[in-house]
Amino acid sequence: MAGGWIKLRTDLQSDPAVIRLASLLKLDTFGVIGRLTTVWVWADTHADRHGHVTLVSRSCLDSIALCDGFGAALESVGWLKSSPEEGGGITFPRFDRHMGEGAKQRAQAANRKQKQRSGESRSGHADVPKMSRTQRDTSVTREEKKREEKKTNKDTPLPPAEPGAARSNPRRRISSPKPDRTPRPGL
Repeated sequence: MAGGWIKLRTDLQSDPAVIRLASLLKLDTFGVIGRLTTVWVWADTHADRHGHVTLVSRSCLDSIALCDGFGAALESVGWLKSSPEEGGGITFPRFDRHMGEGAKQRAQAANRKQKQRSGESRSGHADVPKMSRTQRDTSVTREEKKREEKKTNKDTPLPPAEPGAARSNPRRRISSPKPDRTPRPGL
C-alpha cells in the first residue's frame, strides 16, 4: 500500500504475542520478529487500507515467512483473520493503526514532536539556550542603545534659566523658514 518503510515497536521482542508465536513455532524470538517483519512488509505492499488481501490464504503466509504454520500461529494470537471461504482472503486486524500512509504520517509527526520536546531541531542540533533577563539586558543591540540614550536625554531636567533671559528650549529644533512658493508674475 504505502511502501518505503514500516513501523516496528522497540518492545516487540518482549511482547507476549511474540513469545507465544516463538513457542508455537519452536523458534527463537529473533526468528519470529524477522518473519513478522517480512510478512508485514509484504502486507504493507499488497493489502488494502483496511488490511485485507483477497485470493490469499494462511498457507500463502507460510511460504512468505518460510515457516510452516506461521499463518495459523498469527491467527491464534489475534494478529490475522482468515476467511473460511475459498479466495476470501486474509485480514490483518488494526492494520490502519500500524501500517498505511496515515499511520506512517502519525509516526513521523510523533517523532518530530518528540525531537522538538527534547530540544533538538530538524538538523539534529540542540536549540540555542534561552538567556535570563539579566543576560539579555547586557547584550543590547545598537538600536536599543540609541533608543535608551534618547529616552534618558528627554528625562533629564533643564538647567534653571538666568533671570531676565528669554526662556528657550535647547532641545527644541529650530527649523529654517519655508521658502515662499507663491507664483510670481513675469517669471
